[in-house]
Amino acid sequence: MTALPGAIVLGLENAIGLAVVRDLGRHGVPVHGIARDCASIVIASRYCTDWTQRPTGPIADWLPGLIARTGARAVLAISETDLLQLSTLPAMIGDCHILVPRAAAARTGAGQDADFAGGDGGGPARATDLAAAR
Repeated sequence: MTALPGAIVLGLENAIGLAVVRDLGRHGVPVHGIARDCASIVIASRYCTDWTQRPTGPIADWLPGLIARTGARAVLAISETDLLQLSTLPAMIGDCHILVPRAAAARTGAGQDADFAGGDGGGPARATDLAAAR
């Protein structure tokens, strides 16, 4: 089996962060977590292969260096504030995908239909799309 590229997950402070790290890890994705506190329960998870205490300052100031050090190919965030900061960055930093809604859509809700449209919209199908397909 080919080794999967790593992912960086910001926000290890709650059960959602733990669930994301576990799901990625169970699928063979090495996870580098970013935690605000060294007491985060997610750090102890066998699926969190490494972690960094969150640096101070805007994400844009420290994330590119962390991506370069870890070789991560994807960045995910849990909190809305992190998602908003990430949405202002380019969609890719080097070979790493920043997996967030883009800033304009996140601020206005514009693009929500495209993000969640079924079929040719590229996103998951809604219940109404599934009912119409019957």
